[in-house]
Amino acid sequence: MAKIDDIICTALDSAQKQGLRIVRGPCFIWGKENKLEAVDWCGAVLVYMNKAIKGFPKGWLREMCLYLGKDYYWFRSFNYGWSQLRPLEYYEEDEKTKKKKYFPDKDSLIGIKIGKKYVEK
Repeated sequence: MAKIDDIICTALDSAQKQGLRIVRGPCFIWGKENKLEAVDWCGAVLVYMNKAIKGFPKGWLREMCLYLGKDYYWFRSFNYGWSQLRPLEYYEEDEKTKKKKYFPDKDSLIGIKIGKKYVEK
């Protein structure tokens, strides 16, 4: 199976070729006459899946995660990086010193990287 980066980038490339702007934040931006004008990464994947529907029908997130081969936790992490432009951070605490060592979540880092490539400044 293709890497998740490749799947998302293919969907984003396809959205751009359809004339859609790539944005952070809202999954879809609908314009006049309910015409789709812009999407975020998630919206691009849903468009690619032919599932761009106003109002988010029940089960849309589950269906998209199954398509991507990922779970809700991955979705949250990747989306955080894409939307916030900063990684989620986790820490481990040293038992002796009680100092915390922080490290970034890798999926949110990928969201940042892909977002910087596609979102207009």
